Amino acid sequence: MGKRGACAEESMMKATLDTNVIIHLYDAGLEGVLYSSFDEIYVYEYIIETELENHGSAKTIEAVRKDIANGKIVIITKSDLLEKGVWNIFNDSVRENRLVYEPGDLGEIYAIALAKTLGLMVLVTDDIKQYGPHYSLMHDVYVEVIPLAFYELFFLNFLEEKITAIEYILYFEKVNSLLERPQRLRRCVNNFDTRFWEDPISNRERLWFRDWCSEVGACYEDKYNDLWDAIEAEESASI
Repeated sequence: MGKRGACAEESMMKATLDTNVIIHLYDAGLEGVLYSSFDEIYVYEYIIETELENHGSAKTIEAVRKDIANGKIVIITKSDLLEKGVWNIFNDSVRENRLVYEPGDLGEIYAIALAKTLGLMVLVTDDIKQYGPHYSLMHDVYVEVIPLAFYELFFLNFLEEKITAIEYILYFEKVNSLLERPQRLRRCVNNFDTRFWEDPISNRERLWFRDWCSEVGACYEDKYNDLWDAIEAEESASI
């Protein structure tokens, strides 16, 4: 799949994060993308206090806690959910998701439950294995949560002209080098195009993406072609 033909007051963007994407973006020095992408970010306490503490580097843990202290990330606790009167809704969602996902996906299970309970639009996660959280949310036409992997988040930043095509490629390579199962750039760009533009799985995602492009003034097909030009130029230069 290659180039194509042509062409758009932003709404409040609220998100929650899974452990893996926190670690990958902070380790790559790209955590700023999170804070330029979303107006508010909420994370369930287990993800920070257990998963990040167990799997993150000392440097990343320190940086995340500094951003929490500065209000860039809002930690949601059981007490917060009880106070809001939504603990039972959250807990029911956790129980349901435990039946669907693997035991190792507990961080994602909490993140999904938090997004559903608080009505957060986006879950940012790098767990993109087949039948995993990203895959399942993307294929569930009844769920209101939009899952975004790192390369999809970068793509949105590129469409908004917050980063250039060359920066997109650089950011992709930085995070991709940290993954246990590295992704192919061309495949990820094609997957984004198929998911949000050419053949969306759900009408919900199709409408969300077109509304988003209109709100931020993004001419998708022009930007898509620009990115392919940059990818092809990079590949030619490396031969």
